[in-house]
Amino acid sequence: MQFTFGSGGPGLDPKVTSVRVMDATTHHPNRIVYMNGQGQTVNPLNGRTIPKNDPWAHIPW
Repeated sequence: MQFTFGSGGPGLDPKVTSVRVMDATTHHPNRIVYMNGQGQTVNPLNGRTIPKNDPWAHIPW
């Protein structure tokens, strides 16, 4: 499930425009990914782009 075209929110940087909620797979647990308007993964607290291996890139839930 993905929510798009937002802007920030409580506790989120205004550069965060999308959030993707992903179910677990055989290789990954349930996780959440925050993205900017270009679809890049970002840290939800500061809006900076981050690599996929950053702990903030796939937040377990």
